[in-house]
Parts: sequence; structure tokens; C-alpha cells
Amino acid sequence: MSPTCDPTCAPFFLQENLGPVCGTKHIDLCNDEQKKGITDAQALSDADLEASLKGHNDKLKALKDEYEKKEERIQAEYELLKEERTKKVAELEKGTNPMATTVCKEREKCAVPEPVVFENSDKAFDMPPEGEMEGGEEGGEAGDEGEEGADGDDPKEEL
Repeated sequence: MSPTCDPTCAPFFLQENLGPVCGTKHIDLCNDEQKKGITDAQALSDADLEASLKGHNDKLKALKDEYEKKEERIQAEYELLKEERTKKVAELEKGTNPMATTVCKEREKCAVPEPVVFENSDKAFDMPPEGEMEGGEEGGEAGDEGEEGADGDDPKEEL
């Protein structure tokens, strides 16, 4: 429907823009490949047609399961790496004087180096942060990826 069409014009839109499509009832609208697919399927018995569809579906399910297992392994490795990084950063932070930056800023000839910022890996990999599900459940909003923060900086996580 066009943006200016209200619900009362929907039947007219459908009548003007939609019509029969390729299928068993309109085989004349099909290309040669589609016609062959229809005639081949029609030649099968119900049992053979169901078996063919089930076999295809089973292959897709096996492929889906295989990739879900791979994704789980990758996610587990990702979580371990994140935990390792957090621990190492915490160890390094223990050995520093937290007031050194403040003192350096107050001195005219002392230059504070740029702080090391770790990209928020969850967003960098287009993954929801821990505790959030896809689609913005549990407090997150879908579509926040890549937006600038309120202060104009990129969304980053300082560690």
C-alpha cells in the first residue's frame, strides 16, 4: 500500500497490483524451471512427496543444529576471552597510582597519554550485551548499534 492509502483503499490496491502467480492453478504463468518442478512433484505419490519434503527438512534441521553448536562454541570462547581481558586489565590497574593522572593534568609540562579504550566487543560483533536477548528484550533497545552516545562519543567501554 502507498503511504497515502487508508484501509478503505486496500481492496482497490490489491485488485490493481496483485493477480495470479505461478502455481498449480496458473501453470501458464510459470517459467520452464517452475513448470518442471510442478510436473515432477505432481508425478509423485503423496507418500513419496511427503518423504521428499521430510528428507529436505531433515537436512536443513541437521545443518541448523550443526551451526547452532558452532555458534555456542564461539560464544563460549568469546566469553572466556572477555573474562581474561577483564582480569588482566584489573591486574594492571592495581599496579598504578590512580591519582597520577590528576597530578599530571595540574602540571604545565606534563602530558597525560590518551587513555586506552577497549571497543565494546558486544556491539562490535553485533551481539547483544550479556543479559539481553535479541530484539531488545530485558531493557535493551533494538537498533542502538552504531549510535553515538549522549556526549557525542562513540559507545565504548573504558577498562
